[in-house]
Amino acid sequence: MSDPSDREDLAAFARDHGWTVESNDQFDTYTRAGARVDVHFSIHGHACGGDLNGVPTHSGEDMPDWARYVLRQPLESQEFYTDEPDWRHVRRVDEGHASYIDPELEQGWPDLWKLRWHAAVVSSEIGIWITVSENPKRPGWFGMGYRAGDTSTGTSQSYTFDRLWDRIVGMATGFEIAQRLGKEVRTDV
Repeated sequence: MSDPSDREDLAAFARDHGWTVESNDQFDTYTRAGARVDVHFSIHGHACGGDLNGVPTHSGEDMPDWARYVLRQPLESQEFYTDEPDWRHVRRVDEGHASYIDPELEQGWPDLWKLRWHAAVVSSEIGIWITVSENPKRPGWFGMGYRAGDTSTGTSQSYTFDRLWDRIVGMATGFEIAQRLGKEVRTDV
């Protein structure tokens, strides 16, 4: 089969690999044995964002590659069928005199989870969902994207753990500076 890059071809690819496909205006949902992959599409039918079991996970120019990578994996080997936390529940708890992040970062987590936790902390504070994914072609390297309202974007670049951690810090810092300067920062785009 040729490389599927549009919506119809990805749906056919999913069906060929045993997934059930349901579609609506903005995304396709692929399900198999309790697992769920959502792929979001632009108005032109290009894959632009992806969720694994309801958690925003990936966005960017390499979305079709990411979707094909996930959809062709046997269920028992897929990383997202583990006990990975639901990053949408990460939050800062303010106790007046101090604050802390709940849940705390666990040093025993894989690097991908640590980056997703860090992205979730920043996302909860700035209102733009940051996604982190592992580069399937370069183990130990990671990509990122972000979603605000109906807009998803990502980068085709890969980063080491330390570089991506710093990039996420940079997003938070840029957001804070814009707010201090009184600039309107839209997260509902």
